[in-house]
Amino acid sequence: MQIFPGDDIPPNEIENCVDELHREGLIFTYNNNGKEYWHVTGWNHQKIDKPSVKYPSHEDENSSKGSRKVVER
Repeated sequence: MQIFPGDDIPPNEIENCVDELHREGLIFTYNNNGKEYWHVTGWNHQKIDKPSVKYPSHEDENSSKGSRKVVER
């Protein structure tokens, strides 16, 4: 809903899009303290001058790079 707030996109179509991003290596899923997050890869050309950290790092010891599970709806 945050990405397409006005569109009526069925959940299975969103899941297919996320699966494609994952297959192409554009995102990977990691877990931290029992919560699941996505890490977006490939934005190396952008530089953030004053970064603010909102989510735990994918490099924490609890992460599992390359894993993916279906998010409950």
